[in-house]
Amino acid sequence: MPVGGFVLRKSYGILTIRYPNHQEEEFMPGTGDDAGAVLELLPELALALRAAAPHEQARREHPQLRLTARQMAAVIHLGADGPQTMSEFAGGMNVSRASASELVERLEEKGMVVREHGAADRRQINVHLSPHADRMVQATLRQRRQDVRDVLGRHPDVAPASLLAVLRDLTATLKETRP
Repeated sequence: MPVGGFVLRKSYGILTIRYPNHQEEEFMPGTGDDAGAVLELLPELALALRAAAPHEQARREHPQLRLTARQMAAVIHLGADGPQTMSEFAGGMNVSRASASELVERLEEKGMVVREHGAADRRQINVHLSPHADRMVQATLRQRRQDVRDVLGRHPDVAPASLLAVLRDLTATLKETRP
């Protein structure tokens, strides 16, 4: 199963990882091999993270909105980062200004965002969530934060700052090794 450029294969209790450079390494989960246990968990974690992403949760809870994953990601982005110029929005979404404009136009048609001309410079376009969309996003983000607090509360021996540092380092390392 491909995960972030790696290929994972489990056979006879042995987890084999094939790296993008075609080198292979074997681990036997359950034998004190912490790296192997983490690697075995990665595919399941990836699926869980995808399903738990705020835009996926909002799509499930509000199917009547009929938003695409990209549109919902844009709504969550604006909810998390607040009002932005179109240039800032395009940069934050990692899309061209033309794509950002089209995305905002579709969201505006659905009543999710509002576009306004800048007060000082009418050529500048600012975009922000509609009140309805903002309430929806804030509720979704509050629920996710509470989910994380609940899990951290079940593991008082794990320092959140240490866990965060490990997750950031693992994320950066996996991103560096993508083909």
